[in-house]
Amino acid sequence: QMSDSDFSLSSWLKSSLDQVYSLFYRSKDLDSLLKGYELLTECIFAPFEHYISLTEQQQNNYALFKLFEMVLHTFARLASKLLLLGCDKSREFELRLKYAKKTLFPQFEGHLELLRLTYKAHTDRNSANHCIASFVRIYYDHQRATFGKERAEFELCVKALVALDLYMENYSPLNHSVLSDAATYDIESEAFKWLDTGINRSKQQQQQQ
Repeated sequence: QMSDSDFSLSSWLKSSLDQVYSLFYRSKDLDSLLKGYELLTECIFAPFEHYISLTEQQQNNYALFKLFEMVLHTFARLASKLLLLGCDKSREFELRLKYAKKTLFPQFEGHLELLRLTYKAHTDRNSANHCIASFVRIYYDHQRATFGKERAEFELCVKALVALDLYMENYSPLNHSVLSDAATYDIESEAFKWLDTGINRSKQQQQQQ
């Protein structure tokens, strides 16, 4: 349940997101995408970093976190589009995530780490082995969570499983598109032989517990 201050904060986030979405979905060229990026930075990230201090209750509010997660997801998609046009904002995205993990929503660090992994999977084929292993680990770490009392963990488990399924089928876990040339990996290469034994071993261990 949200307090008045939570409601005001969530309303502000929604309003800011509407503006960013409007630019994001209309933008095709570098200048337009940069405007969306600047709006996201100035209207949302800057206030959080300089003016807004979350209470402990707000930091643990999953509904509020999910709104901020949408902000970060939009940032990730903007950064990935800019990267295709030769403007690399990956480092800044990593810093935003790190700040959110440490200062804003440490309780939901797992969700933020999963978002980081989906961005890496979307943009860099060299991260494929690490991303697949991490998706599997996150799924198994939270697979016993229930939707009721452990909703945040339950949804993290589901998101990791969806990300793994998409990625194994050569789709981006970030935006569900076919992986770009820069992100496409060869599942038949020796680097991924561990999958045949690793996942089966994990399943056997789970069955024995």
